[in-house]
Amino acid sequence: MRHGALTMLVTGAVLVVVLGLGYVKRDDEKADKPLFGLVGLLTVVNIFIAVLWT
Repeated sequence: MRHGALTMLVTGAVLVVVLGLGYVKRDDEKADKPLFGLVGLLTVVNIFIAVLWT
């Protein structure tokens, strides 16, 4: 149970970071390439953790 709770905590923190980055840059017409890449990378990491965690 501890491992499952830790996984939920980590993936939740990653999702909060993605949401925060999107919220901060919501008024910009165009996102910077590094920021866009970071959001994409964090999203993919979150998907891999959710799918491949055993």
